Amino acid sequence: MWRENRNLTANPVFDNVQQCSDQCIGYQIQSYAGKLEIVAKTTTAGQLLLNLLGLDVRMPGNYSKRIPYWIDYTKLSVNGKNIFDKITPAWHDAPFNYTLNVKAGEEITVQTDWLPHRGEVLTDTKTQEEVKPIVTKS
Repeated sequence: MWRENRNLTANPVFDNVQQCSDQCIGYQIQSYAGKLEIVAKTTTAGQLLLNLLGLDVRMPGNYSKRIPYWIDYTKLSVNGKNIFDKITPAWHDAPFNYTLNVKAGEEITVQTDWLPHRGEVLTDTKTQEEVKPIVTKS
């Protein structure tokens, strides 16, 4: 399992995602290990936003189009609280989102497990269209 320790500046509370994307501080962590544990300490009070998603895979020859690369997240816990422990599929454009209000100086432990997606066709949660995922092999 990969483990990372960092200090985080929490995001102020925003009314919408666009406002946050213009002003939030974020970290992107990519791993192929299938398990991840992050221990972080917040430096300010606000909201911690967790977005579990798949790789940003683009269509060859048409870089503006994403290819759905699904990941089956099987567990998410934050500070020992089980957020889910069932298969929760996600891809870049249909992530699983979790928000946690935090205090300055609070230590946050995030643990997540995932597997390559095993399935035929899923529905994009944003467009309600059926999309065929790229099926990875372990």
